[in-house]
Amino acid sequence: MKSLLVQATAAWVLGYAAAIGFGPVPQAARWMIPVGFAVLAAALPAIRQARPLSGKRTLALLLLVGAAACLFYSGNDERNRTKLPAANAEELNGVTIEATGAVLNPVEVDGDRAILLLRTTEVTLEGDAPLKVREKLRVTVRLQSLEEQRTAAGWRRGDTLRLTGELLRPEPARNFGGFDYRAYLRRQHIHYQLSAKGAAGVERLPASPSISLVTLERTLDRVRSTLSAKLAGSFPDDQSGYMNGLVLGITDGIDPEQYDRFSGLGLTHLLAISGMHVAVFIGALLWIFRRLRMPRETAIILILLLLPLYVLLTGAAPSIVRAGLMAALGLFATLRGRTKEALRLIGLAALAMLVWNPYYVLDVGFQLSFLVTAGLVLGVTPLSRLLPIRRKKLNAALSVALMAQLVSFPLTVYYFNQISFLSLAANLLLVSVVSFVVTPGGTLAMLAALVHPGTAKLLAWPVVVLNRVTFGLVEGLNAVPGMKLVYPTPPVWWIPLYYACGGLLLSAALRAKESRQLRRTGIRLPDPPGPLPLGSRFGAVRQRNAAACLLAVLLVSGCTPPDARQTGIGTVSFLDVGQGDSILIRTPGNRILLVDGGGTVRFRKPGEEWKERSDPYEVGKKLLVPLLKKRGIGKIDTLIVSHLDEDHIGGLQAVVEEITVHRILFNGTLKKSESVEKLFRTALGKQIPVEEALSGSRYRPDGETELMFLNPTAPSGDLVRAPDQNGQSLVFTLDMLGRRFLFPGDAGEETERAILNAYAELAGGRPVDVLKVGHHGSRTSTTAAWLAYWQPEYAVISAGKNNSYGHPSPDTLTRLAAAEARVFRTDEDGEIRMKVSRKALSIERKLAGANE
Repeated sequence: MKSLLVQATAAWVLGYAAAIGFGPVPQAARWMIPVGFAVLAAALPAIRQARPLSGKRTLALLLLVGAAACLFYSGNDERNRTKLPAANAEELNGVTIEATGAVLNPVEVDGDRAILLLRTTEVTLEGDAPLKVREKLRVTVRLQSLEEQRTAAGWRRGDTLRLTGELLRPEPARNFGGFDYRAYLRRQHIHYQLSAKGAAGVERLPASPSISLVTLERTLDRVRSTLSAKLAGSFPDDQSGYMNGLVLGITDGIDPEQYDRFSGLGLTHLLAISGMHVAVFIGALLWIFRRLRMPRETAIILILLLLPLYVLLTGAAPSIVRAGLMAALGLFATLRGRTKEALRLIGLAALAMLVWNPYYVLDVGFQLSFLVTAGLVLGVTPLSRLLPIRRKKLNAALSVALMAQLVSFPLTVYYFNQISFLSLAANLLLVSVVSFVVTPGGTLAMLAALVHPGTAKLLAWPVVVLNRVTFGLVEGLNAVPGMKLVYPTPPVWWIPLYYACGGLLLSAALRAKESRQLRRTGIRLPDPPGPLPLGSRFGAVRQRNAAACLLAVLLVSGCTPPDARQTGIGTVSFLDVGQGDSILIRTPGNRILLVDGGGTVRFRKPGEEWKERSDPYEVGKKLLVPLLKKRGIGKIDTLIVSHLDEDHIGGLQAVVEEITVHRILFNGTLKKSESVEKLFRTALGKQIPVEEALSGSRYRPDGETELMFLNPTAPSGDLVRAPDQNGQSLVFTLDMLGRRFLFPGDAGEETERAILNAYAELAGGRPVDVLKVGHHGSRTSTTAAWLAYWQPEYAVISAGKNNSYGHPSPDTLTRLAAAEARVFRTDEDGEIRMKVSRKALSIERKLAGANE
């Protein structure tokens, strides 16, 4: 860690962090960029020869490096703007354009959709003359027929296409803590999406005969496609996608459920090409070249030439680029007879990648790759000495696996919000087998398939058996109850504090053990002359205990959601799940209630099976469950299903599968639907009590909260089928800390009238503070009589942006305005979060950026 190069890399990363945290750097300070680079260049001889600098000179150098990095990132970020002519980014949203350009990636064709990246050379806006513009667009072509699907499958990287479509601004995060798709695309220098209808309107122009990097990538795409087909033909259908991920880094064909099972155990790194694959690749080549009696220097030069091709062939993800760059630096140092420390290679590789693309610093793959690698270099040896295991191989394996888990933990919970207590065991059991047996075996079978498919299947047979064992083990470990912990997203400062406490604990524990061993031998070391350092005076044992206590406090405080720390406050969050309903309630007693889960309504006619996607968007899996986990919600005390329409229950399947649910309340009816049956079968299989919410009944989650159900107006007794669910919606009031909310589901005018007639006295007494507007603001709900009775101060409409139903209806908005209710809408405001205390009701809107 005393290496000046390592310190400079750390300063460079901190400079980037400062630029991200504090925003753009003033133009007047830009002169420091060349100064910082000049100072860094002047220090290169000292870095190269590892000559130590004085403390003040080192500090000054690192400050300059950090400042230069801050300015470099800020300047790069400022230049990351659209090249399309517009006064502001929103001005072109929804504008139709004609774009001509080159395809930058392998085209992804899935069902009725084709997705590609297009680098434009010419753009024509509505009514304007053609403009020469280089703009990177993410293009979605909505395919209209099976023939168009085949046409789109023939598009290749490097093709020149001309197409007409609608420019769309990518969506920002629409929920607090949600995924920011706009920021994600911006880091790839993409500022607009282009939506085109039909492949028939896409013109494929003659390709340019020039040779370029795109030509090489196109050739590699063909090679990857050929190898992928050969590999897939050597393995069963349920293993072909998995093997393509292991050997070639092609993850598109991995079964989504299989990927989720690996992810649940922290094994997704097995499905990504990384340093282990590079090591196996280099080791295999060295073994072959040695057998061919090739000189060592010649073998290293050949590997250096082949390594970039291997990186490109396997997808060139940040983890594989890092591993390839480090391997190349190490081989080059070996060739020159100047082998350097591993940390210096890591630092040099990180610095090169961050200068090439500053946005790598925000890439989770880049962060995990470098931090875990550095953690293994620094921590495996001391951890191995601390473990009470004498068998060297077992000690080494456990040290590596445990250190990787400890280093990756804070990033895992920050990005994925879930850890498995069986992850360490799963990694110990599977990493070596998959890395050193399955992957090389699959590679050998793939190469054999190029010559003789029969031999390839014979070679693949042992791997097939191992894969079946692996899948069974992964599925079994995932099924063990109580082994997963949902962890809320911690603040950014929590991560470096975790590493500092962990490093101090490891160092102090090792010194304490060494001191204990010296005392046992009776050897007493003389005190050094002069004053003792603080660490020596404090004592290794006390340092260890202090670090352990601080780390324990950090871990416990980190696993407590921020909302749960606020005593005497409840929250009601109207989540933006598109055209559907989902309301998350946290009571003052920290009870979690979820009302509905949104859902995606799909209509397929006979003969349209080709439109089905391999991994279609599902609101529960892609949005709701990740959002709950980010907020540290690993259990739901009561899941309230207002009624059984798809836009209310579609997302609940993923919730019941991945989140612990203690109780389900529903309207006591059934609807003929595959998703309804699957949801209830899953709930019964997990032994979750499913109860009918009887009208007139009350439910008290805690002493400050009460729900009163108003509909269905009469108990159904036995389960009955109700194809029309809107009238059967659960309608209930929520009283919390002196505030009242009303949730009517999708109840219409008839149901509203029946409730007012039957339960006026029971439900009345005072107006409601917040009305959840019925049926997404449709014209047939929220009548004038309903509003006159409840007299809401605020009204919330849950509707999808640009939905095809026209929700909310202008008539409903007019009635709400006449009732003087202040209206909030998820299609305009995103998530609407209301915090309730005895003193006030505060309102936050995700997209409005305003607090009430």
